[in-house]
Amino acid sequence: MCNGIVRRRDGTYVGQLKDGKMNGNGKFIWNDGSFYDGEFKNNKRHGIGNSKDKNGNIEVAKWVDDNKI
Repeated sequence: MCNGIVRRRDGTYVGQLKDGKMNGNGKFIWNDGSFYDGEFKNNKRHGIGNSKDKNGNIEVAKWVDDNKI
């Protein structure tokens, strides 16, 4: 596991990487300014994380395979 930056068309990830994928703790910031700051597994939100949508609403939620539960 290492720390790094991944730039994609829809935004930028800063955090832990494993085998070139977002794994561990990190922050993904979409181009509209919304973000998810928390746990990732195989490029998906997976675990507990804080989110802020483009309207400024903040929430803490648990995610499994990029689905909020």
